[in-house]
Amino acid sequence: MARFTLPTREQVVAYLKEDKWESGQDIDLPNPVPPCWDLKGRARRMKEHFTLREFSGALGDIGTLVPILISLTLQGSASLTSSLFFGGLWNIMTGFIYG
Repeated sequence: MARFTLPTREQVVAYLKEDKWESGQDIDLPNPVPPCWDLKGRARRMKEHFTLREFSGALGDIGTLVPILISLTLQGSASLTSSLFFGGLWNIMTGFIYG
């Protein structure tokens, strides 16, 4: 994956001095918003592509996680509240990044 870099101030000033904004030529500056930060676009795509397979996959993950988490909570090795909170937060983040 290519690393995202912003143009330096000098590059932007040199670009503006070439008067490409007024001439109507295509602008070749990199996109200032990395794809993983485009939350509206990702939410729209997730809403468009949400299917029964996605829902059943989520339920399958819950069926694996909940019994293990309950047994660790009863043993005293894990906190149920913080595990569910941070697990849900992590699922939301990975959904936006990879979804």
